[in-house]
Parts: sequence; structure tokens; C-alpha cells
Amino acid sequence: MYKTIIVLSLALLAQAGHGHYDPFAGSGCDCDRFCKNECSINATEPANLTFYRMTMEGVLDLSDKDTGDIKGDTGFVLSRRETAYKCRKNPDSFMCKDIAQFSGDDKNSTDLVLEMQVEVDGQWGIYLECNPLNASDSQGPWNCTNGLSPKIPNYPATCTKCNYHAFEGWCIKDTIEPDFVANATLGACCELASFHASGHYMYNFTSQTCKLYKSGDLPGGDCKKNDTLMGYYEKPEGKPCECDRVY
Repeated sequence: MYKTIIVLSLALLAQAGHGHYDPFAGSGCDCDRFCKNECSINATEPANLTFYRMTMEGVLDLSDKDTGDIKGDTGFVLSRRETAYKCRKNPDSFMCKDIAQFSGDDKNSTDLVLEMQVEVDGQWGIYLECNPLNASDSQGPWNCTNGLSPKIPNYPATCTKCNYHAFEGWCIKDTIEPDFVANATLGACCELASFHASGHYMYNFTSQTCKLYKSGDLPGGDCKKNDTLMGYYEKPEGKPCECDRVY
């Protein structure tokens, strides 16, 4: 057992979850008041709690890491076994290519399950999704995001306004036929995607080719990181709360 004594002002949930849900539902708090330090999400008294974490070999701390109670992390452990199985069948999918991987159901797995005693101050905040900056280097720097896609340098405001987010170096396999193809700038590609109500776009900077796809769930393939973007539409409602205190 690894014993960790820290004070947490935010970023833990008893049962981990993802998605742009309303983290303040039923708490009597809201984003504006939370960011002004006027309230917390279901605040509790300070306490010593026991948390668990399934993690890769050599990753032994909670800095920028997710954790949960025994029910929450049991669900996570089971989900990693399922993901490891799916990644053997489709290694190019986003969850397998861009998210840190566990050995999961491998009989030679070196994954660890840690039990940590944590001192919390009770000022609970918003759940953050934490992963290595480099998915293939689990012992390198880690980063937490509030359910948002990685920020793309010089990403056009037009794309953000049209509610399209994007990932670099990830694309839709050529085996899937696009619904619409055009030569355009990236900003114009997002406008075209919005006009056609496309779930995804794929943009190539070298050829300035914009390909649009209706589906909201498409398999991915490897592309040159600095040459291809895969964009996806996200409904404008339920935007995550963003301020310094969230982190």
C-alpha cells in the first residue's frame, strides 16, 4: 500500500465519470460562484479517505492523476480490461492510439492497483480527465483537462463558433467514403461542415482538402500530426466550467 497525504481542493469524484454533464446538479453551487470561491460541489468536512487507482507500472503518485473509491475504480478496472481487448481488434481507434493504455486482460500485465490514504479538505470540485501528455510515455509529464479536446495552435475561431473541436494526427480511414469533399481553408471547411450538419470533418493542410462525414462514431487511422486534423461536432449546450479553480 502506498500512503499519500495531500490536501485536495478539487478534482476528485467518489465514482469517476466523463462527459459534459452538469457537475453542479443538486449541489446548490454553480460555475460562477464556484470560480469566485463562494461554494463547492457537495462540500464535506475535512477527512482521511481511502482511494484506489489502477495504473501502469512505475506510476505511483496522484499528481495530475484520476482516482476513485472502491466502487468507482472497480468499474474503471473492468472497463480497462474491455478496452485492452477492443484495442487488439482495432488498434487505430482514438481510445487505443491517443489515450494511455493499460495491459488490461494480458496475462503478463504489469498494471498495478494502488490503495492510497488521502487527506482531503472537503472542497470538492469538477472531475478532470487526466492523461500523459505523450500517450506512449506513462512515466512522463501528465496533464488534466475538463473534458475538452487538446487545444490546436491557430485553430480558426470560425471552427470554434461552429462548435467543432479537433484532434491532430488522427483521421478517418480511407475505407469510409465521405459525404462531401471540397478544396477549402480550414475555417471554410468548418463552415461547410456546419452547413451540411456533418458529425465529423477531416482536413489536410498540404492539399487543403476538406472531407465531411455524417457519422458521429467513426474509426480512426494514422495520419501525419502536423498535416491532418479530425474535427467533430459537439452540441453547444453543457459546456464545461472553466476557471483557475477548476484546476
